[in-house]
Amino acid sequence: MMQDLLLIGTFPALAQNLIGTEFRCHPLAAIEHDDALRTSIRAVITRSNYAVLASVIERLPNLGIVGLGRIGKEIARRLEPFGVALSYYGRTGQKLDYRFQPDLHELARASDILIVTSPGGRETEHMIDASVLEALGAEGYLLNIARGSVVHQEQLIEALAHGVIAGAALDVFDGEPDIDPRFFTLDNVVLSPHSGSATNETRLAMARMTLDNLHHFFKDGTALTPVVA
Repeated sequence: MMQDLLLIGTFPALAQNLIGTEFRCHPLAAIEHDDALRTSIRAVITRSNYAVLASVIERLPNLGIVGLGRIGKEIARRLEPFGVALSYYGRTGQKLDYRFQPDLHELARASDILIVTSPGGRETEHMIDASVLEALGAEGYLLNIARGSVVHQEQLIEALAHGVIAGAALDVFDGEPDIDPRFFTLDNVVLSPHSGSATNETRLAMARMTLDNLHHFFKDGTALTPVVA
């Protein structure tokens, strides 16, 4: 199923043709007086963020972040410039500008996109279950970059298959590296291998840090980034 995008500006012909084969693109003028079309827009595509009007940004969705630790904060920081409404759920509220929601179901109900960044483990196992997905609703999207165990995968597949939620984007799965083959039959889910830090830049930085630790240890017997047991 092709998704609807709001197209702002123009791309070179080859790029534009490529975009047009995979998505339905609509100009800003087309959505101004068409409420149904406006609510069907799933993303904005533009060659430059500076071309996006503030009035368009104001229509961006409400985002909920489950687990506002280091990674959750980095995601929130990157989303702030777009002016989206950010709320978060966690064990306790933090002294931040984002709204703290102590009820996970209420966070899901108020969110268009629910981003899961919480740690794994027994405390969070299957935290995102059928009831949370139902609260997220038929127009909501789930994005999980935390741990596969945090989401009840069986119930997620059922929710995707029956339109309980609009879609999902998953970077982690239960039973990795094996992925439930039923995901491959769904057209409302984006699957990504759990790449984590697997970028050339990050791995090079990790190697540099390892070497710097070795040099420092051989110099005075201490590490720059010690691992505390």
